[in-house]
Amino acid sequence: LQGDLSAYGDLVRRYQQSVYNVCYRFMGQRQLAEDQAQEAFLRGHDRLETFKLEKPFGPWIRTVAANLCLNALKARGPYQHELEEERALAS
Repeated sequence: LQGDLSAYGDLVRRYQQSVYNVCYRFMGQRQLAEDQAQEAFLRGHDRLETFKLEKPFGPWIRTVAANLCLNALKARGPYQHELEEERALAS
């Protein structure tokens, strides 16, 4: 898998919906979820050396996605999250 972009592309296609679903549950907005899901796959590719081949890929990449989303939410802070919710309700 290391260095084989075609194989990684197959994994992205296989897991993109489940990774997006994880991100959407955290982020609550389609665009934010798509951005985080894309970042999760980029980060996953960069850190493939931490993936253990005897383990399933799906839970690993979903954990990468969940951690990215949690970090993004922490960085935004509670007030930013509340403002975005109010804007979404107003539109």
